[in-house]
Parts: sequence; C-alpha cells; structure tokens
Amino acid sequence: TVSVVVLDAATGVIACGEVGGVVEEAGHFWQHDRLIIGLQPIGDTGVSATQNDLPANQILTGTDASGSGGNGRNDGHGHGTHVAGTIVASVGNGIGIAGLAPDALIIPVKVLSDSGSGSSVGVANGIRWAADHDADIISMSLGGGYSSTIAVQVAYAIANGVTAIAAAGNERSQGSPVSYPAALPGVVAVAATDSNNSYASFSNA
Repeated sequence: TVSVVVLDAATGVIACGEVGGVVEEAGHFWQHDRLIIGLQPIGDTGVSATQNDLPANQILTGTDASGSGGNGRNDGHGHGTHVAGTIVASVGNGIGIAGLAPDALIIPVKVLSDSGSGSSVGVANGIRWAADHDADIISMSLGGGYSSTIAVQVAYAIANGVTAIAAAGNERSQGSPVSYPAALPGVVAVAATDSNNSYASFSNA
C-alpha cells in the first residue's frame, strides 16, 4: 500500500487530477484498483473526523504542527477536510461525493490554524513528521514564496522515498508563477481543472 500525507491550505484546489500535464478523470483512476492508497497523512487545517461523508475508521490519529495542539483530527477551517474528501469520501452512501481513493487511510497533519494561516516552521515540521511516520506521498495544497526551512524537509522526505505533491498555485492573473513548495526540485506540481478538463481560470498552469 501507499501512504499519503496531505499538507493542505486554503490556497490550493484539487480537481480531478492533473499531474505532469496529463488530465485524468476519476473513472480512469477507479479502473486501476480504485487508486488504493494506504496511509495518507493530510497536512493542512486538520481533518474533521466527524464529517458525515468521511469514513471515520479511515481517519487515523495524526499530529498538530500548527501550535494549536491536538492530533490533527479537528478542522475549524474546513479546507483540510475538503481535501480529505476529494481523496477518501465514502462511495455509494448517497451523501456528497465519491473520493478518488476511497480505500485510503488518512493521517491528518495539521500545519495551519483554523484561520488558514501558518508558518514555514510549522509546515516543515509537518513534512518531517510525515516522512518519519512512513508516508509514501505527501500532498501539500498550500503555497507561497521560497522557504529554505521547508525546502530542507521536502528534500529529506524525497530522499527517504516519499513522493511530494503540491499545489501549483492560484495566481493565473499574475502570470502563473509556480508556488513553493511545488516549484522545488522533485515535487509534483498540481493544477486545478474545470468541468471541461481545461485549466481552471484561477489556476497556475
């Protein structure tokens, strides 16, 4: 199985899944064993373990690197829970959506406060924690300027066999500069798409 950590923020949007310039629809992913993923730490604003479209037994105990305290299983902002739902929302329950990887296990790594803000140290600590707790994939739906503190921990994670994924950013009107950490070496930058599988109007491309 594959372990995924999602470090997420209110600055990124995940659509069907565009990676490396290739747009993939949910149905395609499901043809490949429903994109079965093992441990998926979600770093962001946390993950609500009581959201009714998330399978509670698949939201494991994580950690809080935001300074708020706790184990990541709370989300006063909602964005981390939104990203978790994109990945693991229950299938066939008549509620909400169906996740791209509904068999995944989520480990919430809270790196941002309930206001959606945080620090480079908090994000870096979350990355390091995930890498040291057997994550295979770290997904970071967050972005900003370059941080050497974050860059060191991303490099550490990659060196330890972790696949690092991050939001390309939402600055299309500013010329689509790829945000960090998505712009770091070895990180897969992910853009958002619309219902026509075109780049979303706000998304960096």
